Amino acid sequence: MSIESGSSLQTFNDCPRKYQYRYEKLLDGKGYSSALGLGSLVHAYTEVWSGKGRADAVAQEFKAIKDRIDPEQWAQLEMDLKKAAGIHSSWLAAWSAEHPFGNDKWEWLYSEQEFTFPVNEDGDLHAGKMDGIIRHKEWDKVFVYEMKTAADREHDSYVHRLGVDRQVTANIYAAQQLGFHVDGILYDIIWKPMIRQKKEETEGELAARFISTMAAVPDHYFQREVMYRKKEDIVEHLADVRAQFDAIDIARSSRFYRNSGACDKFGSLCTFYSACMEGGVELESLFVKRSRKLPELSDAIQRSQDANSENQ
Repeated sequence: MSIESGSSLQTFNDCPRKYQYRYEKLLDGKGYSSALGLGSLVHAYTEVWSGKGRADAVAQEFKAIKDRIDPEQWAQLEMDLKKAAGIHSSWLAAWSAEHPFGNDKWEWLYSEQEFTFPVNEDGDLHAGKMDGIIRHKEWDKVFVYEMKTAADREHDSYVHRLGVDRQVTANIYAAQQLGFHVDGILYDIIWKPMIRQKKEETEGELAARFISTMAAVPDHYFQREVMYRKKEDIVEHLADVRAQFDAIDIARSSRFYRNSGACDKFGSLCTFYSACMEGGVELESLFVKRSRKLPELSDAIQRSQDANSENQ
């Protein structure tokens, strides 16, 4: 049996060879990705302020990133920490009483809620984590909560993708399996300004300009969407997931093929491009090895997979 997350399934859809490197060989690229690091820090602030998660989530996330990056990247990480704090403060101010951290309208029930559910008779598991589960007090409606940080490009196309996004469907179904009568999913989208560092501008000055840009036009940079799924959508999603697991099994027994369309996205080469195109390169010298397939999830999730394997 195997265990997959929304991220691992999406990676396989993008490029099976990339999936092989990341989730079969357990390899990660060296260095620090500001796009991923900033999003993780913003989520950590959300977890702390919810009052339902780890009180030291920001400190833990910052340390975990710092421990695995090169010293010359520390300045970028420290700037991203300032950005994350500013983003979170601006988000709270933008939504005022409509933010979900316990007020007259919203009640935050759970933070960083993990889940697994079986997808077939072989005991394969779909695993994941929801940012939160919240309840609208006036309507007495329960929603899965998700916060996303995205580059400030075409807003409409991103929202349209959320309308059919598999992870939305998986989270709603998972919450239902956990016993919640979920009415939908509330998405908070934070659009990151596309600004570059000016000549002679310090990292601190850039971070301050980044934050002030967002705070000046909150209606542009903070967007909220509510998504719903019908029962038919969930049935179709589960069938799609089973087909994805089957496709991964086929690739394991034959070949993880390449998708050249995924080599360059948004002007950035795939982390594994060199190893993929230059087959003789020693992978260990280019990448770092993970101890777990899904590092974003807890050891308890991994143990659930091991327990299922023993019962097969």
